[in-house]
Amino acid sequence: MRIIVCFKVTQDLESVMKRDWEQASLEAFDISYTQKELNCYDEAALEAALRLQDALRASGEEAVVDAVTIGNGNYDIFYKNMFAVGVNQIFQIHTEEDLTWRPDAVAGLLAEAAQPYDAVFLGCKNAMGENGLTPYLLAGRLGRPCLNQVISVRCAEGGLRAVCERDTGELHATVRQPAVYAFGNSETPYLRVATLREKLVVKGKKAEHLERSPEGKEGFRACRLFQESLVKECMFLEGQSAEEKARGLLDTLRKEKLA
Repeated sequence: MRIIVCFKVTQDLESVMKRDWEQASLEAFDISYTQKELNCYDEAALEAALRLQDALRASGEEAVVDAVTIGNGNYDIFYKNMFAVGVNQIFQIHTEEDLTWRPDAVAGLLAEAAQPYDAVFLGCKNAMGENGLTPYLLAGRLGRPCLNQVISVRCAEGGLRAVCERDTGELHATVRQPAVYAFGNSETPYLRVATLREKLVVKGKKAEHLERSPEGKEGFRACRLFQESLVKECMFLEGQSAEEKARGLLDTLRKEKLA
């Protein structure tokens, strides 16, 4: 089985200083001083793909995991660890245009790279933009089913067994390939860290750089940037027993939902 993981290297928005959010504008929002990191949902997709690769190989099947990203930065520090933990090949797509608000154009570039693969893994959304449309647009371009909010993927007879998070619980499905899997709150949220020995084995490996021109719809028009204010409130549950406290909590939640 050939698996490709679409990932994004982003800036750590949690470390953006308050004054920069207050002065943020679409024309001048410089957060280059923040640390780069893998988008958290893409990181979960990478680890899930590697675990699936391990399981397939342990059962005697052939499996390979490749990865693709779009960006013009230097991401070698991430590539070194990815190669060392088992990613076979990495493609970095360069483009002159800013695709932050253009999910259709992003999906078009990713579809070109993902076409030969049996399974496509990626995060359900990205830190900047957070439109959540890219997995569906990518699946549409590839003509494949898309499973969203994936928690885990395992080997199964006749395909892959996927568990997806839903408002009413969990959805369990056996999926024949090819398909697109968009990871949300995964049970494996963190990418494994390579040992020094593993890094030395692949120290000569490099990502393949591709120049592409995006196509597709113009996308969204961002009006403003701001930091969402999160206010936490504490509520003490009244009642003599756990049952009374649970009933009180349920009544409170119902009132909030109806309000």
